[in-house]
Amino acid sequence: MKTRSLLFFYLLTPCILLHGQENERQISVRGQVTKEFTATGATLSLTISEQQPNEYTRTSYIPFEAAYTNFIEELFTLGINENQLEKNPRASPHFDPMISRDYILQTGNLDLVEKILSVKANGVRFNNVNFTFTSNDPSIEAILAKAALEDARTKAKHINDMANLKVGKVKSISDYSNGCCQNLQSSGSSKKEVVYQVTATFELLDK
Repeated sequence: MKTRSLLFFYLLTPCILLHGQENERQISVRGQVTKEFTATGATLSLTISEQQPNEYTRTSYIPFEAAYTNFIEELFTLGINENQLEKNPRASPHFDPMISRDYILQTGNLDLVEKILSVKANGVRFNNVNFTFTSNDPSIEAILAKAALEDARTKAKHINDMANLKVGKVKSISDYSNGCCQNLQSSGSSKKEVVYQVTATFELLDK
């Protein structure tokens, strides 16, 4: 019954390989660990345009300069200076730049993002928020690799306990995640999960 249970477990777990040779037995197991990173900055893209009159909303005509000035005043109340609002170099050019212009606003204070988006200013439309991630800790990958290896060893021990064997020394390690955490891609979310994976081969010994 134990042999049948073990065989069934292997069929359900393709990432775990148990194999033996005449004079050597070993097991290869994939270990992984998940690390959550928090954004270190954000870039908001927005458009400031003149405001056409609207009888339904009871708003009158607002020229571009007035809309721009009003928005700058609102940003100032949040501690943001005008020089932090930059023209967006990647935006498509408008036919008349005196009517509408595109900008980007960068901040390293994530608490400000929601406050900026909540600014009520006529003629201002937020287009996108892009969160950026910077990992300055060179040891983070070594920590994750060690944790992933320990996960592989734990899995191997669990399987071998069923087979009445014990896990010996590490024979080889394949690291699939080296370099995962130094150049994290920007995202629309302020949180990013990274999965670090290794495959470790252990020798098998009799108990």
